Amino acid sequence: DDASSSSSSSSSSSSSSGSSSGKKKKKKKADSDSDDSDSDSDNESDKSGSDSDDSSEWGSSSSSSSSSSDSSAAGGAGQTQPKGRAFWLKKTTVVKEKVEKDKEKRGEERKRAKEEAARAKAIAEAASVTSTKTFLPEESLTPSLINKKTLEVVSSRGRKGTDNRVLLRQLEALSRLSVRFGPRVEIPVLMHVITAQFDLQRTIDDFMETSSWRSCAGYLSRIGSILDDEKEGWKMGALTAEDGDIANDLMISAAVGKAGKMKATGKGGEGAMSAMAAEEYLINPHTGEVESEEARAERLRIEAEAKMSPEELKTVRVAGSLSLFLSRLDEEYTKSLQRISPHSIEYVNRLRDESKLVELLTVFQRYFERVGENADAAMLAELRVEHLYYRHDSIAVQVDRAAKFHEKYGETHLLHPACMSSSSDATEGKKDFKTINPGAVGGMPSTDSIDPEDLDVAKQISDLCTFIYQYGSDRQKTRAMLCHIYHHALHDRFLEARDLLLMSHLQETIPVAGDIS
Repeated sequence: DDASSSSSSSSSSSSSSGSSSGKKKKKKKADSDSDDSDSDSDNESDKSGSDSDDSSEWGSSSSSSSSSSDSSAAGGAGQTQPKGRAFWLKKTTVVKEKVEKDKEKRGEERKRAKEEAARAKAIAEAASVTSTKTFLPEESLTPSLINKKTLEVVSSRGRKGTDNRVLLRQLEALSRLSVRFGPRVEIPVLMHVITAQFDLQRTIDDFMETSSWRSCAGYLSRIGSILDDEKEGWKMGALTAEDGDIANDLMISAAVGKAGKMKATGKGGEGAMSAMAAEEYLINPHTGEVESEEARAERLRIEAEAKMSPEELKTVRVAGSLSLFLSRLDEEYTKSLQRISPHSIEYVNRLRDESKLVELLTVFQRYFERVGENADAAMLAELRVEHLYYRHDSIAVQVDRAAKFHEKYGETHLLHPACMSSSSDATEGKKDFKTINPGAVGGMPSTDSIDPEDLDVAKQISDLCTFIYQYGSDRQKTRAMLCHIYHHALHDRFLEARDLLLMSHLQETIPVAGDIS
């Protein structure tokens, strides 16, 4: 009985434990099912916009949501709360009143600014003019002193910290001071001035400003007026080896002179005494008197000129080439036309400079022919052809007349209205100013005094091309031939253009002619 009771009790305990474990399993399964249902409900609630689990886990979000709901509830009591994008937009808009600008006041300010700029420009120009007086003492000026100062200024070209515009102003001041000493002193300074003006362009794409171009053309015109005078017979030549060595020595001494003197005086009494002794050694061998360095340089210059022949006295030794300067001036003019808008007034005004350029080329071509430098003369003749061949005679005549008129009388709108009227010719010579305006006495300005041969462009191009065929290079001959043929074709002279093209055999040799651009 005890065994049966124990077995029954063990079976009952096992059954009870099994039932309890079954209950636990059922409970876990129910919990898991409830968790799954909760997660599904959470997902659905996330999709619908409510997040109860996250609110229970994160206190901050619940508080923020409650505060937002409170604020929405509070706002809803008074007014309708905006929804969607309108909720995040700025609610307060500031209305700015339109301020009416005083045009008269702005015009006065602009006018005042222009006047101040013009005043500053005038002060700068006055300072540059007076710099010629302060740059060198005019009382003790000599040609050798000007030459020395010019080489001192030129020696600073290309150095670090050198302002090219300041250097240009100094050379221009020296050129104004050198006029009194004649072409032997003036022309070398002008050549350095022209070189300094070309140095203002930093890159190859930059083009020379119109004012700088006209200034450079003016200096070249000054040199041309000196060389074109056949009675005086001035001509230019390259520097000899001796002249180059002297110029180099002067430039080196100018570069290290100040530093050497400061170093000598800075060593004390011995250095100062040696510097004084070096100055005392400059003694005139003819008089035995002590002379300064400037006086000695002037004496040597006079002695050297006394030994020269008349032809050598009329030859000015300079650094640089006139033909290359003119070629560069032509390139700068063409480059400026390429950069300026053809629809602007500036472009029209720039076209007036072409006649000045052609006149410069004519003057220097005549000079090179006189001195026998036919290669340079042919190069300038080829440049003249390129400025003439593309214009019809009817246009060329009007352009030349307008250029001559502008050169003689200036701007048309600056002339007095009385001399431009039709009745000015009838009053020419009469001086009764009670009935006649003084501006009409001279008559209407005209350019009838122009030589008709100067306006015959076809003859000019024919003469220039003939000269190029005789003395020019192969490239210049080819370009002149093409320009000549084009000018004949432009004026419907078919037979002349055909004969010139066939006789030159240009159509056969053009593939092997190389680059003629």
